[in-house]
Order: sequence, then C-alpha cells, then structure tokens
Amino acid sequence: MNFKYISDYNYAWSWSGSESSRYEGAVIRKPLDPHFAKQAVKQLIAIEIDFGKKAFSKLEDQKKFLEDIFLYTENLEFLDIKGYKEETLPSFEKVQSTLKYLKFNAQNVSNFGNVFNVCSNLEELAIHTKNAKLALNSSEKSTWDKIKTNFSFGANSQPLANLSKLKITADNIQDLDKIVDLNNLEILELCIRELTALPENLGQLTKLESLIVSYTKLSRIQEGLTFPKLKRLNFTNNSSLQNIPESLFKSRILSFVNLYGNGAQNKVQLPSKLNLPYVKDFKIGGMKLVEMPELRAPELTSLNLSGTTINNISEKLKEIPAIEKLHLSGSNITGGEFSNLGCKQLKDYWGPIFSENGKMDFSSFKQLTSLNLSGENSQVKVDVSNNKELRDLTLTGNSALEEFILDHPDVENLKLVDCINLSEIKISTPADALKEIAIQNSPKYSEIKWNGNLLPKLRTLRFQKLNPDLTIAPELILASLLFGIYTDKDSESLFDELIKDKYLLFDVLRKKHFAEGEKVAVGYWFFKSYQNQSLTKELKLNSLKALRYSVDIVYQLIAQHFHRFNPNGLRLDEYTPDQLKGKKVSILGKTEDTKTSIKQGFKDFGMKYTSKPEEADAILFAKKADLKGDVKDDCIFFRELDWNSLVDQHQPKFLKSEETDADLIDNLKQLLWSTDPDTEAVALEMMKNGGLPDDVVPECIIVAKTCTDKALRAKYKSFLKGKISEIEQKLLSMNVRFDLSYCPLHQMLKYASEEFVGKMAVALYKRKGDFWSQVLKFNKVETELRKQIIEEKVKPELFSKPHYVQLRYKLNFEELGDFLDQEIFKGKLKRLHITSPVEKMPKSLAQHITLKELVIRDFRGKEFPREIFELKRLSDLTLDAHNLEELPEEITQLIQLKTINIHNKKPIKVKADLSVLPKLNRKYFSGGVLKNEKSLT
Repeated sequence: MNFKYISDYNYAWSWSGSESSRYEGAVIRKPLDPHFAKQAVKQLIAIEIDFGKKAFSKLEDQKKFLEDIFLYTENLEFLDIKGYKEETLPSFEKVQSTLKYLKFNAQNVSNFGNVFNVCSNLEELAIHTKNAKLALNSSEKSTWDKIKTNFSFGANSQPLANLSKLKITADNIQDLDKIVDLNNLEILELCIRELTALPENLGQLTKLESLIVSYTKLSRIQEGLTFPKLKRLNFTNNSSLQNIPESLFKSRILSFVNLYGNGAQNKVQLPSKLNLPYVKDFKIGGMKLVEMPELRAPELTSLNLSGTTINNISEKLKEIPAIEKLHLSGSNITGGEFSNLGCKQLKDYWGPIFSENGKMDFSSFKQLTSLNLSGENSQVKVDVSNNKELRDLTLTGNSALEEFILDHPDVENLKLVDCINLSEIKISTPADALKEIAIQNSPKYSEIKWNGNLLPKLRTLRFQKLNPDLTIAPELILASLLFGIYTDKDSESLFDELIKDKYLLFDVLRKKHFAEGEKVAVGYWFFKSYQNQSLTKELKLNSLKALRYSVDIVYQLIAQHFHRFNPNGLRLDEYTPDQLKGKKVSILGKTEDTKTSIKQGFKDFGMKYTSKPEEADAILFAKKADLKGDVKDDCIFFRELDWNSLVDQHQPKFLKSEETDADLIDNLKQLLWSTDPDTEAVALEMMKNGGLPDDVVPECIIVAKTCTDKALRAKYKSFLKGKISEIEQKLLSMNVRFDLSYCPLHQMLKYASEEFVGKMAVALYKRKGDFWSQVLKFNKVETELRKQIIEEKVKPELFSKPHYVQLRYKLNFEELGDFLDQEIFKGKLKRLHITSPVEKMPKSLAQHITLKELVIRDFRGKEFPREIFELKRLSDLTLDAHNLEELPEEITQLIQLKTINIHNKKPIKVKADLSVLPKLNRKYFSGGVLKNEKSLT
C-alpha cells in the first residue's frame, strides 16, 4: 500500500546523461542540456529531480527545464520533483498519457489544474509543501507558520478517475469536496494545517483502504462516516480533535488503527466500547481521553496506550486475548491486577509497575521475552522468576531501586536507566545467557564488582553518568567473550591510558591461552585497580607470568608499572650505583640490545650476572620473559628502557651528558631534518656512539617512519627499541602508510601530541612534497614554511576561481587576513567558505561587499564577527561558533538574508527581531536560543 519511489526502479543515483542504457531510472542532481542528452533521456521511465541542490541554484527557469525533459521522454511513468520554486506548474501535455506516479514538492504553487486536467492515467499523486514534515509536535510552535500554500484541484478533476493514491501536504485547501469524485481512490493522506472539517460526502470513497489525516485543525469528525473496505485508519496529531466516532471502526477488514497524539488542547471522546474483530495493531497513546474504551479485539497483537489514564485495566482489556506487545509507558493505571489480564500470549511489555496487592506477577505470561518497567513503586514486588523465555529486561526511572539482584539465568540484555539511587547490581550465580549490560545515569553506582566467570557470554558493557569514583573489579576481565566496554568521556580515565583500543586487548586475551590468574592480573592493571587495591604477591607473580606471551600490548601494560613491584615502589633510576653494587642480576626474555652488551653494563656497575632468576636480587624483564619459578620478595624489577635510563644518568655518552654543547644537539637535529638518507645515516652513527638525546626522539621516530630508504628506516626502528617509552614505542610500531588517499596523522594523535604530529607533517612535506594541508593544520610554529606553502600551493589553487573560494585550510588570523586582502578577489567574490580556528575575523572580510554566501567553520570567538554587517548583499550565512554568546541586533541590516544557520553548543541571546528580515525563510540555531528572547517571533 506504499507509494512508488525511484528506488523501485533500476536507477542511476547521480545521472548526467552519459550513463549506460541499462538504467531505466535516474536521479538528476545538476542541470544538463536535455537536447544534448536526448537519447539518454528517451530511455528513462522514472526520474527524480531535486531543485533544492546547490547545483541548480543558478538555473533561472525550472519550469522550462522540466518541459525540456518532458519533450524527449517517451515512456515516463514516474516523476518525483523536489524543491520546485516556480509559482506555476510546467505543461504536462508531453507526458499526459504515460505518467502514472507523480510526487511534487512545490511550495509556491497553488493551482494544480495543469496536472488534474491533463494526466488522465495518474495512479499515484503526492503533493508536498517544503516544510510540512517539520511540524513534529502539534503542541509546540512549528515551522508551519511559514507555509502559505493554498491548494486547489483546478476546474475539473475528472481526468483523475484512475487515481488510486493521493497525498496532499499543504497549508490550506479550497475545494476538498471535489475529492469525492476520485471514486477509485484507495489511499488518501491529508496533512493540511488549516483543515477544520472533512467533506460531508467523504464516505462516497467506497474503495478507500487507507485514510491518514494528521496535523490539522479538525475539531470533530461527523457521525456516520464509514468506509466499508478500510484496512488502515490513521488520525494523528490533530491538536483540536474532540471526537472519533464509532462509525470509522465499522469496516470488517480494518487491521491497523493509529490515533496517537490527538487532542493536545482537550480531551478526546472515543466510543465507550470498541468492537475490532480483525484489528492487529492499535495505537491510542499520547492523548487525554474522556474515558478509556473497553476493547473487544480477538486478533489484536500490538496495543499502545502510552500516556493514557486507565481505570481497572483488567476489565478494559479482558477481551483481547491475542496481545503480544503491550505498551503502557507513561500511563496512569488505577485498579486491576496485571496478572488478571487475559492476554497470556504476551511477549513484550513496556510500562509502569502497578499492583493493588503488592505484587506484580508475570508468572502466568509464559511467552514473555521483553520487559521494560518504568517508574517506581517501592511497595510492589516484581516477580519474573518463572518467565523462562525472558531475554530483555529494562528498568527505567526507578528512583526507589537501590540494589538489583540478577537471579534470572535466561536474561540476555539487562538495562537500567535513570535509577538514580542504584548503588549495586549483584550477580552471584552464573548468568549463562547474559550478553549485554547497560547502566545509565546512576550517580551512586560506585563499584562494578562482577566476576567474569559468572558472565560467560557477556559481550558488551555500557555505562555512563555513574559515580565519578567508580572502580571496576579486575575479575570482570574473565568474561571470555567480552569485546567492548563503552562509556562516556568522563569515564575513560578508569582505563589505562596506554590501551586506546579496548577490543584489541580483549581479542588478545581471547586468542592466547592466558591462565585465569594471569588474566586477572592483566585486569588489575587495565582497570587501574592498583589505585584502590594493594598489589598482592599472587597478583605480582601472575603479572610476571603473563609476560611470557608474545603480546606487545600486555607487556607494555604491565612493564610500565614494574616500579610498583619493587621495595618502596622505587624505579631503577632512583637507586644509586652503590645500592646496586654487588647485587645479583638476571635477564629474562628477548632484549633489543645484545645480552652481551647488557651484561657488560651490569659489570660496569659492579653487579653480578646470574642465570638463575630465583637467586637474583634484580631482574631485567624483556618481552617473552618466561618466569618458571618464584622470585625473592625484595627483588628489583626493571625494563631494558629503565636500564638504559640508569646508564644514561650515571654513565652518559657524550650526546647525553649535561655538559654537551647545545649547538651539537642542534646540529644533530639538522642532520635528522635533512631528508637525505646519507645524512640521516650519519646522524644514526653519531647516536649509536654518543647516545640518544631526549630532545631528538621525535625526530628519530619521524625518520623511522618517513625516510625514503627502507633499510635505513629499519635501522632506526631497531636502534630506538628499548630506548623510548611505551607510548613512543606504540607510535613507532603503528602499521601505517603515508599517502594522500590515507593520511594517518589523525590516528597518530591517539598516542602523540599535536606538536609531534605537526613535525611529522613537515617531515612528510619535505620528503614527498605532499601533505602541505596537514602542515597548515597541525604545525603552527614553522612560520616560514607555512608562508611558502600558502604562496606556492594555496594561492594558485584558489586564485583560479576568484568568485567561489573554499578556504578549507587551517590558516591563522594573520594568514587569513592577508589572504582576504588579495586584490584578485575584490569586486568578484560571491561565495566564501572559511575553515580556520580563529577567535575573530580579519577586517579585510568587510571589503568583500559582493558576497552572497558566507560559511565560517570552527570559529572560536564569543562575539559575533561584526565585519559581516558590512556585507549588505549577503543572502546565506552559516557560522559554526560553539562559544558564541549572542546574535547582535545589527544582523537586521542584512535585508537580503534568506538563511541563517548558527551551529552553537549552548543557547545564545538573539537581540534582533529576525521577523523584520523580509526574505528570511530559514533560521537554525543548533544549540537553541534563550527562551525570553524575541528573535523567533
């Protein structure tokens, strides 16, 4: 019973006239010459055109464009026109015999006689005004106020005798009574704002199967109105409606009824008893009723009574035994017991907790699979213990709930929302079926202490707006199928900062055969349990055992905390050489440097190497360290990075010495920035002999990632291993490619500062000549290089089109001002798009008085750019300004404005009365405006 759409055909999504002949339909998104494309147009039987697209903005005669299209079509049967701005329709004579399905969005057209008097074979007709669908709620002020379409059928509607589907969305209609002449009509949809009454003889449409009437001013529906073949009845959001007569429900084949949201201004009278023998879906929510009717509906499977008042529910619903879905959310229910409802086939209940005897018993509803209980009633106990088919359980808005005990083994999805006093969810027995847990807005919930062994199928955990001091038990990680934990930004600090991708860690634990104690140890560090739970000997030993696997992410997670294993929590570089002298030291795992070199270093510090870790006073744990036995309680644990740091501190090479001349380090940097592989190789040899200064670590990583010599890149990576931090190592090991089709710099921001990414962008530009836009975006300090890029790259590109400039590069204030001051733009610039993170606009913007369209992205200022007030020809303004505080009254000086789009994050003051702008047809404030302002009159 749906209307036809372009997607029902084999169509080209964006059509220019040169496509293959295999397409029978096309979406035309930009102007074309129909004569040039006449052979391609000839084959089409379905066309959609959206004149609202910017590509059509310069098309002066939309009417003629359509007539030219019609001239070359031979078998056009489907036409969908959007954004038509002319006041008269084109001539349909060329397609009068073939056109069957017509959709027309034409805000300014009032007389559709051109269609009705000509197109004799029309079967479907849908007519829309531009903003009809924006009237979302009849109780609120809507954009209906801007719609001024008066609809008319024209002089003669007889040619529409074959019409079976009609949809009208308009402000007003002059001659709706003519609709009864369409005696083959099967679907009628009316969305007419000023409609106050239906035609008296509407019942003559005896073939009508679907009637939809919405967003009107209907107050009453005449008694006796009936349609014998009606299958779907839909009266929604008619704010003044006072009654719906029994006659509308008389059809013996009526199967769907939707009466949602009527009577916002008054109560609605329904028949006291409704006999609906074949209705399967009945919606009556969102409105106040004089009285809830008694329903007799033996085949009804879905009933929505949300937001209504129901007295003695078991009596009202006693004759609807087949219900499977019952939604009572927001309803006020007095009297009656849920257990007395006759609908024992119920599968889905969404509604409040209620009972007169203190128990809401679901045990007799054996097929119940989904339960969403809203509101609170501390005096009522809910019993679902015998509902073996229950899979989805949701509790919403229960402020009386302090503790929830999950004792139902078959629940798969558990969700608790707005339970503001909830402090604990107890899972003490295996929840063998539970796959997802979600907790939202429970600020007293401070500890997740579930054992993952009791959650063998848990895959997803979601929580937000919980106690800011929330802790998570490390045993949660034993949930073997867990792959995602999703939280709000405020809760990200619960997890170790090194683990940016939680799924990666869970995937490793799932694929590798970690022992249970080792998994718990990983959870201890991942959930930062050390902040509130002491490190036991068992956790310490299991943490060390977990390092035997070839898993970088686990090694980095645990090894960064080795100092917590040590006496008094000391890092290795906090010990003096005298304290280390004479200690036995061992090495476990695969080191980056040779073990011979490391052992020599031990010897230089007076330490004694032993191959027996159980006898060692200190142990260097590298990757794949396989600890077989026990270790001393006071053993010192450290990484190769810690050892190198100790050596650099007490036995520094000449490049690491505090006495090293700063000029020498600068010269080393210059070598690293040379972009010449031979010079970079010299720099590497210098560092091998003289040490790795901290100041050049970023430059070394950049060479290791971007050097044009593949072998030298590998040497740099090998040199850096064991000498840089876990975060830096993560950055070094990222498997990325550097080309313009995939630039990984945004991805690298996960692990690196913007300053480092800026250096990376410069390195890429110097080596490849590309990535110059990334230099402008990320690097703010290389001023001379930025000037060079703007002169050599940006200006030549944008000077070629001085009428339309898309300045999508991140320029600073001075650069933007210089660019807008270029002589080539003066007197020519009509469209300007700016994407620059500035707090104010350069004064040079005001001189471009020819501007008609201005888009400013990422504006950081609090005050509206006053330079815009000088742009008297401006018709379209878009401003992304999350910090903006007010829209000044001077905006009304721009009398040519048609659209104002302000993307703000918080409500702003609008001092101007925007209704005085004569051409304004769209105003949008994403963050809203302050309620007491006069701007939206």
